[in-house]
Amino acid sequence: MSSIIPVMVGTAGHVHHGKSSLVKLLTGCDTMRLPEERRRALTIELGYAPCTLGGNRLVGIVDVPGHEDFIRTMVAGASCIDVLLLVVAADDGPMPQTLEHLTIVATLRSPQAMAVVTKTDLVDAARAAEVEEEVKALLARAGFPDAPVVRASNKTGDGYEHVYSTLERLVDAAALRPADNRAFRHDIERVFATTGHGTVVTGVARCGTCAVGDALEIIPAGLTTQLKGAQAYRQTTTQVAMGSCTALNLKDVPDHAVSRGMTVASPGIYRATSAAVVWLTNVSGDLILKRRQEVRLHAGTTDEVAMVRLLEGEALPPGAAAAAVITLRSPMVLASGDRILLRLLSPSRTITGGVVLAIRERDPGRTERDLAERSVSANACLRKGDLLGAALSAAAEPIINDAEILCLTQLPAVAARAALTRHGELIPLGRRGSGPPSHWGYRPRLAEILARLDSAAQVFHREHPNEWGLLPRQAAEILGLPGDCADDVIKLTADDSAKRLVVRHGRLAIASFAPALPQKLMELRDRVLDLVTQAGMNAPARGNLVKDLACSEGDMDTVVKLLVSEGRLRVLGTNLMPAAIVESCRAKLAEIFAGSPSVDLNTFRTASGLSRNLSVAVLELFDREGLTRRQGLVRVAVKKKL
Repeated sequence: MSSIIPVMVGTAGHVHHGKSSLVKLLTGCDTMRLPEERRRALTIELGYAPCTLGGNRLVGIVDVPGHEDFIRTMVAGASCIDVLLLVVAADDGPMPQTLEHLTIVATLRSPQAMAVVTKTDLVDAARAAEVEEEVKALLARAGFPDAPVVRASNKTGDGYEHVYSTLERLVDAAALRPADNRAFRHDIERVFATTGHGTVVTGVARCGTCAVGDALEIIPAGLTTQLKGAQAYRQTTTQVAMGSCTALNLKDVPDHAVSRGMTVASPGIYRATSAAVVWLTNVSGDLILKRRQEVRLHAGTTDEVAMVRLLEGEALPPGAAAAAVITLRSPMVLASGDRILLRLLSPSRTITGGVVLAIRERDPGRTERDLAERSVSANACLRKGDLLGAALSAAAEPIINDAEILCLTQLPAVAARAALTRHGELIPLGRRGSGPPSHWGYRPRLAEILARLDSAAQVFHREHPNEWGLLPRQAAEILGLPGDCADDVIKLTADDSAKRLVVRHGRLAIASFAPALPQKLMELRDRVLDLVTQAGMNAPARGNLVKDLACSEGDMDTVVKLLVSEGRLRVLGTNLMPAAIVESCRAKLAEIFAGSPSVDLNTFRTASGLSRNLSVAVLELFDREGLTRRQGLVRVAVKKKL
């Protein structure tokens, strides 16, 4: 059995320049499998063939259509090319599709590249040399200045050995690229049913590996399946890897439910989206992309009509680059780091290439005024290979939850969490004992997080001028976080370089704020605190304090709210108790639960030393806080940490 090199070679070039004939010369396979292709001597669909290299090794070659009418199919093949085999006929020289194919491949991939000047048997040596120089110049302008150019005749075989040896050298170089350890992702190119086996899909895996028996999902069809079997170049294999054309036999999936352009992937990692933030470069020589323009977006083996909205400026001229938001007519699978191609609807020409920064549920419109600036940071992250940083820089929110980790890292669960801990720019929020945090904040967007808290604190101060500020749980809720993240949210203010936010009496407040109480109420506050502290476990009734201090109900309400916000008092129905006593009761309850799964009223009353009525009030307070739950005549702990 031959060993398979995980590299895809791909042809490119103008129609009738000899791409398919060259592939047949290299592989012995005729990639024109359709009757219409043979009748017209014209490639219409992608054709895959294995090429045997030295050491009994196989590398795959994808032959793409050269005619402009089938450019959409050509783009699907170009999306997986690791080694470019540009074909130019010596009697024609570079033609319109030569240039467009080269632009497309250079935009979608960063391959090793070579060119073959074919049909040398039809021209003299001077003409062949002239075309060779034209091709070298064309490759240099496209970003391949060192790409070798080889002359050959598909008819006579002259130059074949040079083509073969050059190709082998480039394949070996491409095979040295770093492994892509992202979760398995396979774009579907063809679907068919086989007797006794069921549905089979073919294509080239973008990344990752998948073994027979592994669970898979089909996106955006929403189907779950399992890999029953696989072949690569007609060799049975137990594991599928990126970089080779494979046929996947899927379990319990009807062939009519799957189509070209869909994605087979590891479950829970990738998703279909209707919008994305992208970084675009105008790769045309003379076209201008307008601020809001409809185009056809190509990615992988699929394409869809999309609306492009430039984030800055009214147009993107040739050679310029900018951030944009694309909105798709129908959802397609995209992820941070994906390369895309945009072509005009009419005339059908390539205008821009780009890369996905972050996927979105919808176009954010003008609600994120700093998105253009964040997109620049996201693009810088991508250039460093930081997919997570790119996604978080351009994402809608600067905070992610545990469920989003897989999608944003594009890694399996264990590897995803390891990547988070190594990243260095993530702030853990809501740690659960020795387990992972429930949420993460992105440090480069900390100013945005703090600005939200700042704005919320200002609103709170206007609406509650007699309280110290936001409770920690309120601050967490403002950021869309659960209560167990409250303490970590408060800690974020320590990194506030402007020092606008402070924590006083356990509350989050603007640094310059203080409760606006007149001297009379400040004196009343001190007297209430003294009386409640002296009473201790006896927790005086609020009405009695109003009588004893000869104050109004409104004034009492104001100072009680202030003392509660300071963390000095707790309100138990109509009684007021020092917060320290409540915390002491909490500790005693925890001691009881340490030795018993439940606690009744009398047990708690004995341990706390409170009266019956106050014992009931304290237990009901713990119920409201979600620490305990009443079951008949007893209570059980809801949270392990009381």
